[in-house]
Amino acid sequence: MKNLLCVVIMLLIVSTASAIEVGNHSFEIPELNQTEYSQNWSNLYPAGGFEIPEWKYDYAGITFTGVTYPADKHCPNPHPDGTVNLAFIPHKLNGVNQDSGPWQDLGYTIVAGETYTFSMDVQPVNTSTKDRAVSLTFNYHDAGVRNLITKGTIDLNDKGHADRAWETYDVSFTALAGEAYIGKSLGIEFNNESENSTDLYLYLDNAQVVPEPATMILLGLGGLVLRRRK
Repeated sequence: MKNLLCVVIMLLIVSTASAIEVGNHSFEIPELNQTEYSQNWSNLYPAGGFEIPEWKYDYAGITFTGVTYPADKHCPNPHPDGTVNLAFIPHKLNGVNQDSGPWQDLGYTIVAGETYTFSMDVQPVNTSTKDRAVSLTFNYHDAGVRNLITKGTIDLNDKGHADRAWETYDVSFTALAGEAYIGKSLGIEFNNESENSTDLYLYLDNAQVVPEPATMILLGLGGLVLRRRK
């Protein structure tokens, strides 16, 4: 009986839900040539560019969020996985983000007891700034309204993140029964929280969201966690 129980637990672990689909997760759309980049502008300048497909924005003014190709003179090192495009997003302006950051409704129903992990690969390109940081956020969507679940801010300076080096960061939360988000649609958002620089962009790639079933929580994998992967 003990052996059977062990087998059942192992099967439950192996059957962990696959990743939740994130639209345009590696920013390969639109297709760009080797000298091109897209800039996404506010409604004040509709001819200045276009939104990153599958991602949405809350405009607060001009925003320079977009997609670029590693051969562009402003772009950092290519991603080691061989994908072509990267997302880029600028620093804060006078302490305020230039837009809300790209966000997406994943269309996935939040289930009590599941743990959700949102990860992205990040590369900063300027070491002169005093405060380099990126935020990863979980939201839930209800009747067209986006509501905060949790926001994790990763301090790239304290973590010793090298300039022009790729590293994966993630944020997790466990869905608790009785919370307002249970049964609602899961959403994600990312942003550049860096300050004190006139020329700091963060480059990002490979947005992924993975759910873990309640059995994993019983094994000790739960709670709110924000970390850098080794």
